[in-house]
Amino acid sequence: QQPSDPKHGIPQRGLFTVLLDRPGTLGMELEHHKNSKGTAIVNLVVPNSQADLAGLMVADIICNFRSSSGHELRYDQFITMAKAGIRPLVFDVRRA
Repeated sequence: QQPSDPKHGIPQRGLFTVLLDRPGTLGMELEHHKNSKGTAIVNLVVPNSQADLAGLMVADIICNFRSSSGHELRYDQFITMAKAGIRPLVFDVRRA
């Protein structure tokens, strides 16, 4: 069994699902690559935001929901999903 983050009860390593269900800002930023085709990697988490409360951390890699192999989403794919405003926003996260 994976050790858990005591604040959120989520694994410190591995693949897990995140659900962000509130409208508005997510409270996170991603690493931005010039061509926007790079992997969606969390670069900043705002304290007490829904991203923080969901357990996201800097360096988490955003992956397709229910991707058992942890297939990574590109930066532009995640931004498109987030800006669409459809909630809940559900995705998997891989943490090293």
